[in-house]
Amino acid sequence: MHPIIISAGWFNIYSFGLMLALSFMVGIYISARRAKRFGVDPQAILDLSVYLILAGVLGSRILYVMFHLDEYHSLVDIFALWEGGATLYGGFLLAIFAAAFFAKKKNIDFLLIADILSPALALGIMLTRVGCFMSGCCFGKPTDQPWGLHFPYGSYVYYSQIHTNPDRNRDTPHLALPNEYFGYENDQGEYIFGLKPLNRLTPEQRDLVTHGTYQCLPVHQK
Repeated sequence: MHPIIISAGWFNIYSFGLMLALSFMVGIYISARRAKRFGVDPQAILDLSVYLILAGVLGSRILYVMFHLDEYHSLVDIFALWEGGATLYGGFLLAIFAAAFFAKKKNIDFLLIADILSPALALGIMLTRVGCFMSGCCFGKPTDQPWGLHFPYGSYVYYSQIHTNPDRNRDTPHLALPNEYFGYENDQGEYIFGLKPLNRLTPEQRDLVTHGTYQCLPVHQK
């Protein structure tokens, strides 16, 4: 899991943001080249890309916030895009409306626009899903297949495996983590009932959660 690709002081480059930016750049390049074959001015695709980028970012953020309202306490939190939090489907849906609006405004057949953009869309979804997986989300069920990946202790995947999930009819956790792995005092002297940070574990406990009995089970990408 590599949620942050580059970190230099206060400056971080996140894996999802990097893959999202890469998907836009590659998608715009491919679509502009394809436009000529369909008799459409490549400049129209470049203009459309502005609509799609804004709609993609805004839509993905809106849908994420709608389903995670408990994480946000002010408007500043909602607009803090650099802290992460986006949903692919929200951006995809709003981008469709943006493309339809642009096509009508420029008097271009919307289905023609869709034909031009479809390969770039498929590639973009693939790249952003890789970004999601690198961030530690969009993971699937535990697997014993050779392509299964282990995620670190304390990751989203690990949390999902040490808790029940009634929504998925899972009444028992995948990993039966003992009680001594929960509960600790933070630096402010407050008692936290959650999972202990890795540096609060004993050497034996760290070995068990990284290489032993309580290591995160390998999962495949969702």
